[in-house]
Amino acid sequence: MPSFDLYEYVGYIVPGSVLLACLMPLCPWIKKEFSGGTLANVGVFLIVTFLLGHFLHVVAHGIEKELQLACEGGVYGEDAAVNYPGTILTAAELEDLGTKIEQKFKIKLKGPITDYVEWCNITLRIEDAVNSAKHGALLSTFIKDYGLYLGLTTAFGLVFVIYLPLAFAGTRPISVPPPQMQVRIVFLISLIGFCLSLYRMLYFARLFTREQFLSFLAVM
Repeated sequence: MPSFDLYEYVGYIVPGSVLLACLMPLCPWIKKEFSGGTLANVGVFLIVTFLLGHFLHVVAHGIEKELQLACEGGVYGEDAAVNYPGTILTAAELEDLGTKIEQKFKIKLKGPITDYVEWCNITLRIEDAVNSAKHGALLSTFIKDYGLYLGLTTAFGLVFVIYLPLAFAGTRPISVPPPQMQVRIVFLISLIGFCLSLYRMLYFARLFTREQFLSFLAVM
């Protein structure tokens, strides 16, 4: 029976909370709905932010798939390791990786992999081999951190897009209630949050990729 994993909730609730909190200045009814502090309000808040977190991940994974940036089990492995030798693995480790992939999966690695689906299949097999050898503990930690910051990056990015036209508009519709200064503060926070979250997301993506490949080299 699988054990309780707090990340399965925190990884969605935290990004969802960021999005909901940043929308409150534009939607007073949202602030009013969750300002009571009652147990019922807290429960609804958690449910709403959990659902918003899933929405953010759907958007993020859709962008990743459309731009072919990442796949489950691979993250940014191809760009970081194969196309740019030395950023994740040394030249010798990369050569050893190609040899072991050929020996284990009967797939010959001839230079950079240009086929996205082929690369995803390889990295999924690598991750499966590492987990089967009981070397996947750190992989699990890094992918959870990556997922959290992926959600936060998407949340702050969405807030940035929403507030961008309002932050620099000379005049705003009467239906937009917050003062211009408050709008610009939220806009600035979203920009800083996006940059920091994106940096941390890429950081954990590199850690995951390095750990996955080095573990594969160690167990094969």
